[in-house]
Amino acid sequence: MSLTKRKVGYVYSKEWEEVANLLPSNEGRSSLVHELAKAYNLFDYVQLIEPLSATEDDLSSFHDSEFSKFLLEYDGEEGEDILLEEYGLAYDCPPFPELSLYTRLLAGSSLAAAESLVSGNTDVAINWDGGRHHARRGRSAGFCYINDIVLAIMHLRKEFDKVLYIDFDLHAADGVESAFLHSEKVYTLSFHRFDKGFYPNTGGIDSVGKGKGIHTTLNIPLKRGLNDKTFWRLFQALVPLAKDSFCPDAVVVQLGCDGENLLLDTRLIMKGLIRDPHKEWNLTIKSFGEAVSRILAWNLPTLLLGGGGYSSVDTARCCSYLTSIACNVLLSNEIPHHEYWTSYGSDYELHFEKSLMTEENTEDYLMTILPILKNRISRLG
Repeated sequence: MSLTKRKVGYVYSKEWEEVANLLPSNEGRSSLVHELAKAYNLFDYVQLIEPLSATEDDLSSFHDSEFSKFLLEYDGEEGEDILLEEYGLAYDCPPFPELSLYTRLLAGSSLAAAESLVSGNTDVAINWDGGRHHARRGRSAGFCYINDIVLAIMHLRKEFDKVLYIDFDLHAADGVESAFLHSEKVYTLSFHRFDKGFYPNTGGIDSVGKGKGIHTTLNIPLKRGLNDKTFWRLFQALVPLAKDSFCPDAVVVQLGCDGENLLLDTRLIMKGLIRDPHKEWNLTIKSFGEAVSRILAWNLPTLLLGGGGYSSVDTARCCSYLTSIACNVLLSNEIPHHEYWTSYGSDYELHFEKSLMTEENTEDYLMTILPILKNRISRLG
């Protein structure tokens, strides 16, 4: 049942789905995400946006030109080991056969989404296969081969003077933060797990921007076990305040699903596997949904992006739920029958309950960081 009308764009093509499925860190995830959305009939409520095929010039608007050229021309030939190492294409970002096409479509998908907002064709644009926030100007990092978020924000700024970037991924938005560290036109706000040795080892509370960009970076460093109640308390205390202080013309939200409480599936337990290797936070998809609902209530052009999420079925759950929020459509809690239905056993339900994980973000800790963060926001004016 649709409640109200909003122009929602959804980036999708069969080619982009198949290529995104090849990403080594998220193999097969794209099909699970989009097929569940189709099964819920969410495609009936969106305008499909065809991904662009990004050019070297598109990538070089942010990325180093030699790095961009290497990615777009990569053919898997031997003898490139030194460059692979130099460009971060090893360990967590291994090269794969369709890397060149993936690079073009990742950049092009988020650029197409941004353009739909710039042109006024959509009020909200969604690219669940985008949202790669760790890549730097000349180097891949953290499962992120390029930084499509930075490219999209730069494109949005052709029409919208000030952009608020909000990141809910478990990991700090280091690539986006570094790109706009000196900018007074892009406000980077990141909720993330922060601890010694926890990737990417950045995002401390004292990182606030530099030069003209001083106080346009807000890092919210959090401990293990973050639950819905604590998340919502922090959101209400900080996000509206930052928005009102910065007065953005457009918003970009990264909704990496690696902070969810991911329940164990009995079929996976039998194989000795768990759904997500992180298990650091204890959020349900309802907390993400409430945050998105509040952000969309600002009635600003908004780009919603994916990101982390290493349990593909739970990422699919989250993405369908958030798409329904954007479209103002109510979803049944029962997962509809479709090609991947058996992947959702044993409960076959959209929502799941939080676990018994201990909330380590204590009252004392919150009362330590909240005054500091509120003070940082107040300095923006």
